[in-house]
Amino acid sequence: MVKGLNLFRDRFRQFEGSFTSRYDITTYSPPRHWKVGPGQKVGVVGLGGLGHMGVKFARAFGAQVVVITTSPSKKEDAIRLGAHEVVISRNSQW
Repeated sequence: MVKGLNLFRDRFRQFEGSFTSRYDITTYSPPRHWKVGPGQKVGVVGLGGLGHMGVKFARAFGAQVVVITTSPSKKEDAIRLGAHEVVISRNSQW
């Protein structure tokens, strides 16, 4: 199994660069499949384990990135990672 994984990584690096984990490919593959790019808007729900990579990839592909989070404290992090907008989804009036 490990030998096959190493072979996959070696071949994949030739075309797309290197990914450090399965989480990277999880957030990379959907925007590439749907041809995300300039003029499109991508929403990323949550800025945790996968969300931060989603923001980075969507921004790198040229999309406008909106992070949706329940934590107001993550707004600065989202902007620093490349989000254009941050929506705080926790509203006491809902």
